[in-house]
Order: sequence, then structure tokens, then C-alpha cells
Amino acid sequence: QYEAQLAQQQQQLLTLQQQMQQGAFVPPTPPSDEMFQDDPVGYMQEKIEYDKAKEAYDARAAQLQQMQQQQQQREVQQNNAYIRQQMELLQQKSPEFADPQQAEKVRAELVQGGQDYYGVPAEVLGGLKEAVEIEILRDAIRYRKQQEAKAKTKAKVKKAPQMVKPGARKVQDGEAATRKK
Repeated sequence: QYEAQLAQQQQQLLTLQQQMQQGAFVPPTPPSDEMFQDDPVGYMQEKIEYDKAKEAYDARAAQLQQMQQQQQQREVQQNNAYIRQQMELLQQKSPEFADPQQAEKVRAELVQGGQDYYGVPAEVLGGLKEAVEIEILRDAIRYRKQQEAKAKTKAKVKKAPQMVKPGARKVQDGEAATRKK
């Protein structure tokens, strides 16, 4: 029943919006002051018709505004419910997000990593809603950090002195040593 009522309200809103766009929903024009000078009785009749039309127009405008506000509230509620659902899914896949302290630390790492590695503004990163998007970003940042650590490790290994292989040192025999001299 709720869904049927929701669909009906959305249909009414669409109908009113279409009427506005097609020009069927225009404010009435008041009678001119010149008409009052020329035909006072006609002016009064026009004024009464104008008042009725204005009242109907105001009622429709108020109805449209109310329906738009309700639509916006429904969209906000649906968006919030979706975000909660995605957060629950994220908490199931990554338990760090279940603990508020760890979650804040992970969020800060995601924002910092997204900015440092990919140049994504914090506003865009804050707008991520999908659990999958967050997981992908997190994995990508971990990969980048791992690659940095790998490069640093290789640089350290190159600077390190050569390892001596185990075993006895080979000694040249005396004759060969003298021939080389």
C-alpha cells in the first residue's frame, strides 16, 4: 500500500511538473487599472475571477512545493538507508570499520592516500558511498604503499655490502702465482 501511495504521489508530481513546463501552470494576470476607469462593474467581475484563479494557482503551487519537499525527504531517507546498508556491508568485509577508532584511522588513510597517490580531492573521497568503491580504493592504496616499500628495500639492498659466500677461500698454487708475477 505504501509503495502504491508513493507511486501515485510521484505520478502527481510528474504531472504537475509537466504542466508547469508546458505553460498550463501560469499565474493569472490581474485586471488592469484602466478597466476600472472604463468599466467598474466589469473590473469587479474580472477581479473576482482573478481572485479565484489566484487562489487556485496558489493552492497548486503550494501542493507542488509540498510534493517536491516530500520527494526530497524520501530521496534523503533512501540515500541514508543505502549508505547505512553499504556501511554494514563494509563492516562485514573489513572489521576495522566496525570499531569507531580504527574506522576513523582507516578513513584518514584513505583520504590521505587518495590525495597523495591519485590526486583525488577530499570532497570526492568523502562522497564515496559504495562499499566496493571503498574496498577498491583501499586495496589500490595498499598496493601503492607496498610498491614504495619494495622500491625502498631494493635501494637498501643495492647499498649493502656484498655477501661473502660460505666455504674455504681458494688459494692459488705457488707455481701459478709466480708465473703471474
